[in-house]
Amino acid sequence: MAKQTWRVEGRVEVRHLLPELASIKGERSPLSGITVKVQARSKVLFGWGTWASWGEVTTDGNGEFCVVKSKGSDRRQFRVKILFDDERLRLKEGGETSVTFGGDGFPIDINLDLTDKDWFTIHDDKESAEDGRKAGTHNLGTLTATPRRCRQLADLWVLFNLALDEFDEMGPNFGLDRKQVVKYPMGIANNSEASASYSNPINGTVYIKEDEYTARTILHEFMHQWAYDRTTGEDAMAWQLIKHGSTHAAREFTTFVPFHEGFADWAAYEMLRCMSGGTLTKFLEDNSDSMPGHPFSRAHLAEPLAASERHLDNVDYMERGWRSLFTLLTYNNLAALNFDSTSDFAERDSGFGRKYDSPNLTFRAVLDILNRHSDIPGATGRLSNDDLNFADILDRAQRVHPELTDEVIEAIESSLDPNATGNPWVPQYFMDVDKIGPELEGPLGTGSHSWEAVVTPKKPS
Repeated sequence: MAKQTWRVEGRVEVRHLLPELASIKGERSPLSGITVKVQARSKVLFGWGTWASWGEVTTDGNGEFCVVKSKGSDRRQFRVKILFDDERLRLKEGGETSVTFGGDGFPIDINLDLTDKDWFTIHDDKESAEDGRKAGTHNLGTLTATPRRCRQLADLWVLFNLALDEFDEMGPNFGLDRKQVVKYPMGIANNSEASASYSNPINGTVYIKEDEYTARTILHEFMHQWAYDRTTGEDAMAWQLIKHGSTHAAREFTTFVPFHEGFADWAAYEMLRCMSGGTLTKFLEDNSDSMPGHPFSRAHLAEPLAASERHLDNVDYMERGWRSLFTLLTYNNLAALNFDSTSDFAERDSGFGRKYDSPNLTFRAVLDILNRHSDIPGATGRLSNDDLNFADILDRAQRVHPELTDEVIEAIESSLDPNATGNPWVPQYFMDVDKIGPELEGPLGTGSHSWEAVVTPKKPS
């Protein structure tokens, strides 16, 4: 039988489940970079033969694929399967019936588990072309990721790739050390109520619990992996979990645990802001932070601490302390805040209108503090658990960003210190009422520092 040319093509897309993706990308997005397998079977005397692979290809940026084969002219049916796998990322549908702790303190994971499902069928001619097709070009049209589990993984694929693309744009120093693997659904203890999503630093795998399928949880666990690539000793997180039952206590027993948790939560919000081009500052579901990107008040920082512990040396034992530190580094108008507020956040005070030496670092600049820099003494290596405290992180921040002067660092520490008062970002001037009058408003400045302030004179004693 003479051979003829067969061409099978189509486009793969996902209808978004995660509201953040629907906001950023629209209702639907093409699935680019996934693996597509086209299978064919021939018409035989009493039905159809067995499925045979015609090859695997990768979708382009528009989610399109094409497979060309030279075969006989007998009628055929086609089936299309997809796999979420490329050189950067692999998604797997988890399905282990139980998970136990291994010798390293982390749950045992069987990567080649028989219950893992990798390929998803998104088109089958047994339903759409019962009589088969003739040789030629067959455009299968737009194929949507289904069923629901496939759709969930497709959204994971889009979300993770948006984040990976952000790191690529930041530069080669911001990438991850290894290919990322994500399993969903997968939680400790067979998804019991006591389990939770987690990120394993040993095997580089992120596990998302079935009922924690939110963009915030996904990005939080992903940012753990980014930080793990820049630290050592992070496997001790597992032992803290076993010993104390949680890594989210209001006041932890170490500084490295709240560093990792505080960083991951802060960075998840910052990544959302980057991916959305600044249009999203809050997650649209499971939003734990009513004022993301806003520093905490001193009262809120002090609240979990006993009265005798309420000083700066203990604030880095808390997630909220680390979140506030990272936020102080990126906030652009710290002079406008009231750190003595009785609410959770340092509320805006309309009495101040201009920033004064706010660090105002970008997300990228803060991440760069954790990177290794061969040309910067004191910042050449990965961070150990002993380095994950306020003093050492701020020292490294100054080495990487010399524009953070000693005065700026002192102001950051004052903003975090439960015993401090006032706003350290606003200079205080007291003048004689008889010489100045009741109030003076105007520009003041020395050197490179300038601001506008309302100066209230000191009352006569």
